[in-house]
Amino acid sequence: MRLDHERPPAGPLRLLAAAVALLTRLPAGGEVSPTDLPRATAAFPAVGALVAGVAVAVRAGGEPLVGTSAATVAAVLAVVAVTGALHEDGLADVADGLWGARDPAARLAIMRDSHVGAYGVIAPVRAPGPGARIPRVMRLDHERPPAGPLRLLAAAAAAAHAGWAPVPLVVGGLAARAVGVVLRRRVGGITGDGYGAAIVVIQVVAMVSIAVLARLG
Repeated sequence: MRLDHERPPAGPLRLLAAAVALLTRLPAGGEVSPTDLPRATAAFPAVGALVAGVAVAVRAGGEPLVGTSAATVAAVLAVVAVTGALHEDGLADVADGLWGARDPAARLAIMRDSHVGAYGVIAPVRAPGPGARIPRVMRLDHERPPAGPLRLLAAAAAAAHAGWAPVPLVVGGLAARAVGVVLRRRVGGITGDGYGAAIVVIQVVAMVSIAVLARLG
């Protein structure tokens, strides 16, 4: 990603391109100015929707060919390829830093280190653990097979129809708040790695909450 300090203020398309360049490995075209990046946060949800669309497309297209498990793995790998494991890398760095040292300065130094320690390996591997149980939680009728690649989306729609749509938002917000509190206490503030870790945690707890709501409904 090239940085240009002398370009005029960006329009919506250039801000979107800046968000794509920052959050993914997709070709965004042109150069990105540092002054664009703060305003580009408004385009982050659109980039998130794009990445999610890639995952849904890979899983939906792959499930009839290779089965649910392999298609799910392929979808996860597709997201990793598109994003460069940006958020997972943040989670790994945070795990190494928080549990690999005793004082804030040392924790931040570990988080800046490009090497990955034991905690950094364990955290991204364990993070999808609750999500891996979602298909079993969502199998409302235990004698029927899973409903297909869009079952989680259907569960979200069902939760919204039942008036439970705010629940995943609240749960995700509480998870983000918890991550922020931990980081402020242990390293003195929020870092870029901290944002990545928070996003992974929010994704997991939101998916689990949707699955639980569907099971209860």
